[in-house]
Amino acid sequence: MGESAITFGCFASGYEEFVSTRIGFFPSIERTLLHILYVYRFYLAGLNSDLDAQYQMLPEDMSLAQITRLQAAFDDQLIAFCERLDQPALRQRVAVARPHGVVMEHIDRL
Repeated sequence: MGESAITFGCFASGYEEFVSTRIGFFPSIERTLLHILYVYRFYLAGLNSDLDAQYQMLPEDMSLAQITRLQAAFDDQLIAFCERLDQPALRQRVAVARPHGVVMEHIDRL
């Protein structure tokens, strides 16, 4: 996501638009971006079998600038992870926290 059109638009619109209540599944653009960030971090942690990070919640009071910086850091981590991948690495299994417990999944299926 990083400097995507969404975050650019949020910066241009101002704080009130960012946090204002909307109709839809998520109550605001802020909550939507926080959810995306949480899911992104969950899967990055899963790719590294980091169960603690998979269960850890993100702060709910991050500013748009903080969300953008953290998303950029996650982007960098994912790129670095992908650059290290080879065929044997794709066949590795990692521990992923699921609602019914920890499941071993192949990296290429995440």
